[in-house]
Amino acid sequence: MPAVEEFKEQYPDQWVAIEVTRSRGAEPLEGRLIDHDADHETLSERVKLSKDKDIAVFFTGPLVPEGWAIIL
Repeated sequence: MPAVEEFKEQYPDQWVAIEVTRSRGAEPLEGRLIDHDADHETLSERVKLSKDKDIAVFFTGPLVPEGWAIIL
């Protein structure tokens, strides 16, 4: 099964949903592609219809735009 890093390379700046086939704790390491989309809400609606049990959804691009910072 493809590793999460491969999905990040194949689908840049996309939201990706995978059926997790291998993980380390709560961190998905490998999976089977279910779907991908540039829009999180659109992908979420489609993934809700999926019958897969262990699904991970993640963004493949930067979560914070360049030049921005997050203060916790």
